[in-house]
Amino acid sequence: MLEPEAKNHADTDADEIEEVSLILSLSQDVAAPVLLDTHEAGMISSALQIWDVIAEDTLNLELPNEDWNLDIEECILEHMDISVFSKPTRYSPRLLPIDTSPVFASYQPEDNGSYSRLYNQPVPNAPKAFVLRKLSNNQFSLNRSYILCTLPTYPSMLLPSNDDGLPPFIHPHFNNRKALPAPLATCANLIQWISVKNEDNVLFIWGCIRMEIDRICTQYTTYNSEDSVAALHAITIYFLLRISEDNEKATNFDVPLISTMIKVSMYVAHLAEDLQNEGVPSWKEWALAESTRRTIIILFFIDLFFDVSSSVPEYRCDGNRLKYMTLPCSRKLWRATTNEAWENEYTNSMRGIRLTYGDLINSRTRPEDRRLDGWLSQLDEFGMLVLAAASLTS
Repeated sequence: MLEPEAKNHADTDADEIEEVSLILSLSQDVAAPVLLDTHEAGMISSALQIWDVIAEDTLNLELPNEDWNLDIEECILEHMDISVFSKPTRYSPRLLPIDTSPVFASYQPEDNGSYSRLYNQPVPNAPKAFVLRKLSNNQFSLNRSYILCTLPTYPSMLLPSNDDGLPPFIHPHFNNRKALPAPLATCANLIQWISVKNEDNVLFIWGCIRMEIDRICTQYTTYNSEDSVAALHAITIYFLLRISEDNEKATNFDVPLISTMIKVSMYVAHLAEDLQNEGVPSWKEWALAESTRRTIIILFFIDLFFDVSSSVPEYRCDGNRLKYMTLPCSRKLWRATTNEAWENEYTNSMRGIRLTYGDLINSRTRPEDRRLDGWLSQLDEFGMLVLAAASLTS
């Protein structure tokens, strides 16, 4: 029982919920325009239609033969709109429709070339994001390389054939590979397709990812807390896939991707507020909060290394807010396999002071400060990533 610590825990949990809300809100002055539906309609010519699937549905993707000589009609699910995957049709460059009436027969424009030029204008490219930033801190280039090499490995950890466990921001106890929440299960299936990607199927696969992002964007307000966090996990995985994809034609939906991330993040923040209670959290509630914190840290790291904001003027990721985030929990607390073991580790963790990412950054100039010793002695894989990133933060 944790009764002696209950009041202290309640105060701490309230602080953590306020912290998650603060971080995920990104910036109060841009909270209103962050819903980009109208803005996106003006910026993006959406060639893809929203995939009308209920939240419980997932993609049952059967992988084709290794040669991936796809017959699209055989691979598309019945409820999927395949118009986007149809072969382009030829169209007439005429401004006026073909008509046999005398009026149209007698009409001959002076310069037919002008109409052809009108229709042959190049289509503007969709705004692109995720361009690798150039960092000036060459002293820690090895840590930068470590992070850039580690982040892209997380999506493949969702593959059934991977024995290394789930990505370190997805809690292992409440996310069984065989029974993942719907948004994450669909993501895992799409990653199986990505694992056999080639130049012949890349457009098809990313088209499916785009439709899944659209589905999340239309349904996230109906999700419970577990599915909402799973949706944020899935979007983060899609971010990580995006930074590894060089085919710009396949990834021509950066703005909707970023917009959906913002919307789901803010929704998760509101759910975190609803989880607040007077006692200590349950193991599952704590796991959702810790998973959310770790996921937001990953999104901050992506913004640290890649230019996300230039394509979405309304988006601003204030890196200074990362300094106020609680450091990820210890290895033992994260990997607890029973409720009793978790309670013991949780109680021990509450006895110490609350350490933040800012404390980690400030420790570089305070070598005599020993407050981080306990946290450093219990680092897991994710903690190592955070430690490396702190050396790159000014």
